[in-house]
Amino acid sequence: MEKKKILLTTFIILGIIAIPYIAYGSVLESVRNGLNQVAGNVGFSTNASGGGDIAIIVGRIIKVILGLVGIVFMILTIYGGWLYMTAAGNEQRVEQAKSLLRDSVIGLIIIIAAYAITTFVVFAVTGATGA
Repeated sequence: MEKKKILLTTFIILGIIAIPYIAYGSVLESVRNGLNQVAGNVGFSTNASGGGDIAIIVGRIIKVILGLVGIVFMILTIYGGWLYMTAAGNEQRVEQAKSLLRDSVIGLIIIIAAYAITTFVVFAVTGATGA
């Protein structure tokens, strides 16, 4: 029962956190479309789709996914700290909390490294193609 509660709480928190990503994406798209229209009216070349090169699109998708996974690992880190603080001397809960904290920190390091590699590759590809 407690695992269901934790899972439900995690999904609710992720849903609340995802709302700004969704809202920002729609606002950004309408701004981009408006800017493309104005740029086209004054004679500048524009990308009518507003999406750009496939490498840029894939890079953006990967960055968003890595950001969301990073949020999950941050929530796990906070939960592990809460378990550790409320263990009240129970060795089993202390070991569980330490394991969760260790795994969460390793996960955060992997996500940060993946984000850095993705950023480097996207900039290298877009710089090489002139996009």
